[in-house]
Amino acid sequence: MKAGSDGAISVLGLWVRALTGAAILIAVAVLIGWRFGFRPLQTLMIPGSAPMKANAAVGLMFAAVSLWMQRTGPPERWRRYAAQGCALMVVALGALTLAEHLSGADIGIDQLLFKETNFNGSGAPGRMPPPAALSCVAIGCALLLLDAAAARRAVQSLILFSGLTGLAVLVGYVYEESNVYRLGFHLPMAVHMAVGIVLLSLAIALARPDRGMVGLIMRAGPSGLMVRRLLLPAIVLPLVLGRLHLAGERRGLYDNEFGAALFAVACITGFVILIVWSATVLQRADRRRIQAEAAVRQSEERFRLLVEGARDYAILMLDPSGHVSTWNPGAERLKGYSAAEIIGDHFARFYPPEDVERGLPDVELQTAAREGRFESEGWRVRKDGSRFWANAILTALRNERGKLLGFSKVTRDLTERKRAEDELKRTALDLARSNAELEQFAYVASHDLQEPLRAVSGCVELLQRRYEGQLDARAEELMNHARDGATRMRDLINDLLAYSRAGARGNALAPTDCNVALERALTNLSVAIRESAAVITKDPLPTVLGDPAQITQVLQNLLSNAIKFRGARIPDIHVAAERNGGAWLFSVRDNGIGMEAVYSERIFRVFQRLHTRRQYPGTGIGLAICKKIIEHHGGRVWVTSQPGQGSTFYFTVSERR
Repeated sequence: MKAGSDGAISVLGLWVRALTGAAILIAVAVLIGWRFGFRPLQTLMIPGSAPMKANAAVGLMFAAVSLWMQRTGPPERWRRYAAQGCALMVVALGALTLAEHLSGADIGIDQLLFKETNFNGSGAPGRMPPPAALSCVAIGCALLLLDAAAARRAVQSLILFSGLTGLAVLVGYVYEESNVYRLGFHLPMAVHMAVGIVLLSLAIALARPDRGMVGLIMRAGPSGLMVRRLLLPAIVLPLVLGRLHLAGERRGLYDNEFGAALFAVACITGFVILIVWSATVLQRADRRRIQAEAAVRQSEERFRLLVEGARDYAILMLDPSGHVSTWNPGAERLKGYSAAEIIGDHFARFYPPEDVERGLPDVELQTAAREGRFESEGWRVRKDGSRFWANAILTALRNERGKLLGFSKVTRDLTERKRAEDELKRTALDLARSNAELEQFAYVASHDLQEPLRAVSGCVELLQRRYEGQLDARAEELMNHARDGATRMRDLINDLLAYSRAGARGNALAPTDCNVALERALTNLSVAIRESAAVITKDPLPTVLGDPAQITQVLQNLLSNAIKFRGARIPDIHVAAERNGGAWLFSVRDNGIGMEAVYSERIFRVFQRLHTRRQYPGTGIGLAICKKIIEHHGGRVWVTSQPGQGSTFYFTVSERR
């Protein structure tokens, strides 16, 4: 039987407590009435009711206490012993009373607690009637066997017997028919005793809602729906119609034959209406069930086609212990096993031996069960022993109650990606090693080249000083050419060295205030600024993540070019910055000589010059250095210019790297 939802079970628990509490209140009220000799409490002021015997109230009390301790399931040891002790007391009390009725003897239990002084009926004073004693035995035995797996049917039969006994007594009182509420015995059962027996019988049934009639009522299918619709009307309708039939007959509205016919017609009409109504409800429920089943079949078919069509993915199901239960064509293609070969085997079969020894498959199962999902990458083994790099996602599957049903596992072959990544790492290492070697070569070359250059330059200067005024004009011209060539060679070597260093990360990237970097660049260019009378203005500049020395060098190179290529006008230079998406856009604008747009990319290449050295000195490396530094900061550099109108150099620096 599929139990109801947690909310329904919680509601049933409230009903169990309420019914058991009501039975306890009835028993306590009766015992108080016997203690103080107050007959209205013994009868609960119910017209026509016999008083409930004190020992019957004691039995009802012990039965209710026993059920209260067992209401939420099998209790711990001490509560179980206490509950069974109370149930044994109920059985013993009922059995001893029955023995007294059968033997005619008085063993002294009837008035053990209280004396019945105004007894005027048949039988013995203080003795509960046989139906009450039988119900006590039945309820007590049901409580003793409540959680015994082998006695479930017996428990249901016992509470059904006691419940029907109490219900029969109540019907007798409703119809005012003594033969019914006496159940053929000379002693009548009290109304409130019958109510207590019905309440306890119902509470015992509700305490274990997965069994018997309650289990059928709670069932989610058509049978449960029909029972819920018809059970209560089947009890109440004949009872109400019979009482009305009896009342009409007693008032002389019709004779017995007409009343019986009227009762039969009313019952038939009522039950026909109930059956038709229930059939309509069941038909709607069945229609919804058919639609739901069709939707489930369609969904399952789509899922099956999806799984079987995923030939690049191995999709399989595992049971809670990790054994393969389903296998799709993609898994067969990827791992080489057919479904017949692998279903039932543990999924550790796909792992390398070293991973199995480390317990990696079990760790992945435990992690997925604990966290709901586990993703990993690693080497896996095919049927032929070859290995492939796999990405695997393991997902725990649970039902609505949280019980682990198994796992789904989706595996992709990422061997090609792994090889590409490894190749890329090797290439990056080779490139880093090559760059390091190139940088080292540049350092060594600059040192080794500058040594003979200094010797040549020193010799030329020594000859000029020693033979000053003794050489003719041609010799002086050759000496100046030699000295200028040595100077240009020194500048060229230094610029090449600076270019090789531009791509290196000498300092860690840190927040760099570009206002400070600009001030340093202006300080380094103070002589050129003073000689050219240049006017340099700026907007507030941001703080960026970068290398302070390299940011300073970029600004210095751009300002130096703006001063150098000034033409006949006084240089007017402006530095600005603005946010542009996730980067800062810097601009250095001048009013210099400008250039044609066709040269806007050429000038950023090494040794690319647009003018002769006599017009504008330099090596043609400064802008190439700027480009290399900015690219290593995640940005780019470009220029807009018009001949005679000046140029604006732009570069970006990412806000975050």
